[in-house]
Amino acid sequence: MLSALRPVGERFPLRFAASDENELGNIPDYQFHGFASGTQALAAAILHVRKQRADCTEPEVIIPAYTCPDVVSACVRAKVKPVLVDFAENSTQYDLASLKQRVTDQTIAIIAINFLGIPIDIPELRNVIGSKNIVVIEDSAQYFPRDITKHDWQGDLVTLSFGRGKPLNLFYGGAVLSHSTVSFDTGFDFSENMLSRQKFAFKHRLYNTLMHPGLYFWITQLPGLTIGQTHYQTCSLIESMNSDALAALIERIKEYKTTECNTKVLDWAKAISFNGQLISHRSYKYLRLPFLVDDAAKLEFCESKSEFSKLGLSRMYRKILPEFDDIPLDLGNSKDYPNALSFSRRLFTLPVHGDVKSHHLKKVEQLLKKM
Repeated sequence: MLSALRPVGERFPLRFAASDENELGNIPDYQFHGFASGTQALAAAILHVRKQRADCTEPEVIIPAYTCPDVVSACVRAKVKPVLVDFAENSTQYDLASLKQRVTDQTIAIIAINFLGIPIDIPELRNVIGSKNIVVIEDSAQYFPRDITKHDWQGDLVTLSFGRGKPLNLFYGGAVLSHSTVSFDTGFDFSENMLSRQKFAFKHRLYNTLMHPGLYFWITQLPGLTIGQTHYQTCSLIESMNSDALAALIERIKEYKTTECNTKVLDWAKAISFNGQLISHRSYKYLRLPFLVDDAAKLEFCESKSEFSKLGLSRMYRKILPEFDDIPLDLGNSKDYPNALSFSRRLFTLPVHGDVKSHHLKKVEQLLKKM
């Protein structure tokens, strides 16, 4: 039977809580502010910080050179300059020496991006910041704790996404978490997004159907369809989270808490031997398993095989921010970020969702041994 594994995403039940946003008031140390998307949430967080730093005439926000272009979109919407910083070698962490050089008196925030469940070392960032008035915005779009009452977020502000492909998928929505001791500026021009329960139910049925391996295979065969490709998208609006979405989110959080990880994939990844390495972290937090190969050319060879995409393997963004032709900013030369550039060429990810079975892992292993 023809089938293909999707790179990410669990199928899930859809329910609506008979309550309101106050149900999300039990996040320790943080207050919840809902938005229509994760990008809008990040833009709102940056705007909030910008308003607190009226002393900066040309505000700047530091972001990694390798990340989703939606981060740049949020900066553009907030009217701040994104300042790129390289990775440390073979790591998703900032290169601290480069970071120190990029911090100026116009720096208002550093975006600490949790990559596929691998958090930035925020205490290290705070050591670089020192006594400077710079806010750490923890972008947690790719990570959500199984139990929000036992979270490990450390940012001054935390941004979340509930879009398709995110750990807690609702096809819609995002949020900013602000410390309960700080007044978050909600004086943005929000408009209530009109997304009815009927539309939610339709999207849910469609999603759960199309994410089945058999149907997903045929979707990937449609001509002109670019599933998984990343493009720059303008963030033109900032809207409040729809009340129906909020009711669905409350129930999704309850359901997500009881969802078990696919431990067979994690155990397999720890034992696999090939010309590369798993980017190690506390494995239960992975959204996808990230691997770095030793030879980018061999990864290109593996990607040319039809099994690559059928097994849910993904190259993520494939390039760093200066290489996106559709970003309407001059972000410099890609050669200025050698570690991030090398990372983008050598990274691939493996799905960890419940549809990944032992026979899929055997096929992945056979493919990787060709590297």
